[in-house]
Amino acid sequence: MAFQSRTQCCRAAVFALVALWPCHGFAQPTVVAPSVAEASVSHAAAKGLTFRIGSILKHILIFSVGTGSVTAGGALTVITAASGYVVYTTNDYVWDWYSPNTNLAANNAKFNTSQSLWRNTEKYFTLKPVEMAATWSLIYAYTGSWAAALAMGSASAIAGPLVFYANNVAWDWYDWYSHPANPNSPIKSTHGLTPRAS
Repeated sequence: MAFQSRTQCCRAAVFALVALWPCHGFAQPTVVAPSVAEASVSHAAAKGLTFRIGSILKHILIFSVGTGSVTAGGALTVITAASGYVVYTTNDYVWDWYSPNTNLAANNAKFNTSQSLWRNTEKYFTLKPVEMAATWSLIYAYTGSWAAALAMGSASAIAGPLVFYANNVAWDWYDWYSHPANPNSPIKSTHGLTPRAS
């Protein structure tokens, strides 16, 4: 539609200016940055310890069957557990520094399982290649067999995500629970979970 006159054009410009201009007489919402869980080496180390416990149980089973000996499986488990702990703790700390967790009760929201799973998926994609390379190399160094490294490494890689997600989602829930809600705004929870008050 073309404007017929200069007057119509001016009216349209004034109308657009008035419609789009911010109204200072109305309250504007205040944007508050969400609370975050700060990166902490001790927190990452604690998460690494619980992850290692799950991984040790997984590895002792896989490596004992794969080597045919509980002693050899135990030795291989100890070797891979030490390297895996360093890799996991480093990865987790870097992620907490790079992208802090905002899934906290302090933000006056219920625990967001979906957000936790997506964040942990990103963490897993950076952890898995390094951890697989270390584990498979250590299996080969210990057994001297690429077939054994392929078989035991593959079994470990398939079972690994179960341990990883169980550990990390449990820790995300703990982080949510341990950062109490803002007392000025109650949490609406559909699960009956309320964080402890400090």
